[in-house]
Amino acid sequence: MPAVHAVPLPPSSRAVTSPGVPPLVALAPGPAAPRAAATPAAARSWRAPATPLPPRLLLVGAHGGAGVSTLARLLSPALDAGVAQDWRLLHKPTSDSVGLVTGWTVAATGHATREVGAAARAGVAIQLLLVVADGWPAPKPARARLRLLAAHVGRVVHVPYVPSWRYLERPDPADLPRAIVRALAAARAALDDPAGNR
Repeated sequence: MPAVHAVPLPPSSRAVTSPGVPPLVALAPGPAAPRAAATPAAARSWRAPATPLPPRLLLVGAHGGAGVSTLARLLSPALDAGVAQDWRLLHKPTSDSVGLVTGWTVAATGHATREVGAAARAGVAIQLLLVVADGWPAPKPARARLRLLAAHVGRVVHVPYVPSWRYLERPDPADLPRAIVRALAAARAALDDPAGNR
């Protein structure tokens, strides 16, 4: 650290002092130390990139085992928000879109019906309802519920059943069946069309 010397201030610049208080002094630096090399401007920059990140999709399960984790990976940037609990936690200004994932059994669509109602009461708009097939035809009561739910969400997208996924730790996004690719494209289109125009 460079040495400093106490130098009395010139009369014109001395501050008024109280009795018993010594006059102010200025610190005069000693010999200047060599200056470090300037940091490149790029290294000093902390600003966000000019291109904003796309909005995330928050995927919420209407029930356990709905397929939220798998769809979150395939619909990146998406976030696995787990099974629905308290929709009020999502009622805040955000750029995130909200999707609900459900199976198409009678029990699953019953959970989905309750969660869509709970989200509406909490002021949360569900832009996307992802209905995951299980390899069997949807029961008539489940189909009826899904038709009713379609009026309360932005878009309903059916995700087909893929038998080979039962044997995988996780699907390879680079090697997806065409039906899944179409379903994912429909889901992304729904997010690009928040008005829900069908």
